[in-house]
Amino acid sequence: MTGIIMNKTAVATLVTGLVALSQASASPLIFSEYVEGSSNNKALEITNISDQSVDLEALNAQIEIYNNGNATPNNEQDLSGILEPGASLVLTANQADEAFKPKGSLPLNLLFNGDDALTLMINGDVIDSIGQIGFDPGSAWSSNGVATKDRTLRRINNAGNTNPQGEYDPSVYFESFAKDTADGLGCDGLKACDDSSTPPTGPEFGQCGDDATFISQVQGNGSASPLAGQTVVIEAIVTGSFNQDNQLGGYFVQEEDADHDLDLNTSEALFVFDNQNAVQVGQKVRIKADVKEHFDLTELTAVSDLALCDSGNSVTAVTLAMPLADDVDLETLENMQLNFSAPLTVTGNYFFGRYGQMILSSQRLFQPTQRYLPGSSKAQAAAKENGRNRILLDDASSQQNPEDYIFLPGLTAENMPRSGDQLSSFQGILFYAFGSYQLQSTGSIMLQPAEARPDAPAKPKKGNLRIASLNVLNYFNGDGNGGGFPTARGAHTPEDLQRQQAKLISAIQGLKADVIGLMEIENDGFGADSAIQQLVGALNSAAADGENWQFAKPDADQVGSDAIAVGLIYRSDRVELTSIPQLLTSYPFDAATSKHRQPLIATFQQLESKNTAQLRKKIAGLNSTMAKKADNSFVVAVNHFKSKGSSCENITLPDGSNDVTDPNGQGNCNGMRSLAAETLSEWVNQQYAGKSAILLGDFNAYAMEDPIQKMAENGFDSLFSTDNYSFIFDGQSGELDHLLVNETLAGRVKTADIWHINADEAPTLDYNYRFKPESKLNDWYRDNAFRSSDHDPAYVDIKGGGPLHWIWAALLAGLIVRRRFDRK
Repeated sequence: MTGIIMNKTAVATLVTGLVALSQASASPLIFSEYVEGSSNNKALEITNISDQSVDLEALNAQIEIYNNGNATPNNEQDLSGILEPGASLVLTANQADEAFKPKGSLPLNLLFNGDDALTLMINGDVIDSIGQIGFDPGSAWSSNGVATKDRTLRRINNAGNTNPQGEYDPSVYFESFAKDTADGLGCDGLKACDDSSTPPTGPEFGQCGDDATFISQVQGNGSASPLAGQTVVIEAIVTGSFNQDNQLGGYFVQEEDADHDLDLNTSEALFVFDNQNAVQVGQKVRIKADVKEHFDLTELTAVSDLALCDSGNSVTAVTLAMPLADDVDLETLENMQLNFSAPLTVTGNYFFGRYGQMILSSQRLFQPTQRYLPGSSKAQAAAKENGRNRILLDDASSQQNPEDYIFLPGLTAENMPRSGDQLSSFQGILFYAFGSYQLQSTGSIMLQPAEARPDAPAKPKKGNLRIASLNVLNYFNGDGNGGGFPTARGAHTPEDLQRQQAKLISAIQGLKADVIGLMEIENDGFGADSAIQQLVGALNSAAADGENWQFAKPDADQVGSDAIAVGLIYRSDRVELTSIPQLLTSYPFDAATSKHRQPLIATFQQLESKNTAQLRKKIAGLNSTMAKKADNSFVVAVNHFKSKGSSCENITLPDGSNDVTDPNGQGNCNGMRSLAAETLSEWVNQQYAGKSAILLGDFNAYAMEDPIQKMAENGFDSLFSTDNYSFIFDGQSGELDHLLVNETLAGRVKTADIWHINADEAPTLDYNYRFKPESKLNDWYRDNAFRSSDHDPAYVDIKGGGPLHWIWAALLAGLIVRRRFDRK
């Protein structure tokens, strides 16, 4: 049904009718097919669903594209020609395979990806759209197995989406087909264009109690159903119903206990994709429907008959323990009721707010290379164990950023799930979606905190100094005068910035540190409108009497060329800089390589009273050895190495190798990080020989990985054990933020710790307005330290040099000199 006529005829009377049609509530055109496939295999199909011919040029028909969350169109394509009723126009990328260019297709000038929004316009009005304008979904919009990336989508209804700014659920409009499916282009409908067959009617429905197909026969012993594409009649018990708005769009059924098939090596439960029939948990139902493999989930769909049978029947849940035993195959438990024999622990909650998901395990999971050397047998065993010791808990909803969660009603900022929380018991259903097994809870769950949120650390003891490392999560301040939003990173509005700043001030005040190395601050210099100047100004405005904050400025306009930089702030009422701070700019920190943020290094001296200063001078005069031992200065080097997710494929290391993904689980750019670690530690040793020195910051390497080992080889050891963590990624905890000290400073260390205010907390509690329902923007926000960043701050208290320290040193120095004099 291509049906497009390229030669225009006299259509004066037709145009008048079409203009009236375009103003009606029903649109004459829709996106009927969408192809986002391999490479340049991109295509759009537009179908005339009206009963009149449509002159595309007369209606000013066009398509607009909005790339990567943009709020304004990046490009547009005008449409021309006449579409007859029911006819389809296919637009195909020039470089697409020939299979995507059916007869009569035209060039597509808009090369889109799965995260780009598209609108179909008539006379300036949106009559249909794909995606959400002004929102970046990551890689794609996806719901119920329908996604806008690596898929072919075919229309299931004729209702145009005329609200392109609203949340977008592709499953409402499209059925999904495998990537690079092209056989439906040029005709409307879900079937291939040359498919004229009609599906078989299937078996007789019969009555409750009649013979029916066992669910185990539908599931089969493999990953796909042996009955896929056939119509079956089953009889089973409803174990979970999720067919309300924004839910899964169906319900689960399981074979009743009395009707177990003898084959115990396959699942005895199914998901029924059906939002037309209201069923309740515990009901016995007889269903006639089609068997389908929906993204590797065996399900029933297209329900043609349903009857409610007798009640009072039961099913028995399967009991599991985490970690799963090696012989447990979750495929054989697909869609079945499960319970767990021991409490489960929340080990990851990053997507809780946005998707209602948490990763559950028997205990907190650690990154294998946090505890074991990369590539070692222990690291490999830990990775395997972690894989069998995690499962995803989902909220059975297709809605993003919901106001409520089916299993955790009444959430507040104070009882939001934290990593480490425990579920004392759990019963739910095992579902498969988006490439992983998920637990769908059939009721509320009870989360018990493993421990209370940590209090702020106590003040350093008298005479001691505190050094800290703090990631400020892209602290960008626009133009510094209330404008320049949204920023390249960080705050999207001035209100965002104020919320972010309030949380950071709480975190900094709670740390009670004297010197703080910062990561991820905007790299906009040190002027009056700079981010670091605004942060220091806000700190001083909120400071207690006597506190005075300043920042360490190197002899440069800014720190390197990256969008973000490291920074160094300090209390000038407690310490003073002894020289101009330095930047390490040699390879691999040079501008040409531009892989790491340039380290910022400064030397500090504890402030002294006049009497203490005089004592120090006397010591220096009495005995130079004792004066050196009594030196209370220290060197701080602030760092932020290249991340594990960055691309270093085009980097050639000095040994000639390419820095691609490390095969031992250390991520991308491990070679660059190792080289940076070696360069940094050697440089500090040379420049500050004999000085107390600390290397701190986000090294993007876990405790046992190569970069940390390189620095240890050069005399810089971690202050923390491998059981510590400062960051959680994909449900696994580990320490990316390190405090590494040389032997001279190690002798002065009194205590060190990581303040767990961020990594355990759900991003729902952070400052920004993204991924939260509007009604909860204020309810779920607090101006406290919790989730002020995604990394936990670390701190160390070192022995300073108070008056008593100097008096004791003076006495010792005097005693040594006197003994030498007496010997003479």
